Amino acid sequence: QSDLGRVQLGQAVTVRSDAFPRRTFDGHVEAIDQTAQFTPRDVQTAQDRANLVFGVKVRVHDPNYELRGGTTAQVSL
Repeated sequence: QSDLGRVQLGQAVTVRSDAFPRRTFDGHVEAIDQTAQFTPRDVQTAQDRANLVFGVKVRVHDPNYELRGGTTAQVSL
């Protein structure tokens, strides 16, 4: 949640995957969930609130379809 304010629809991203360690893929933010996917049981402190998780969908510009669905990746804003 602490980084959520930095994420905007249409924002450009860079995607890296262990499957292609020497490559990067460009993409953009396509959707941001409106509600947290994971909320700790007892949210009381600022640190607890920072642990909320919101789903973000990224569209990868991969015209050759090299990345497969479910591939683990790191996305940089």
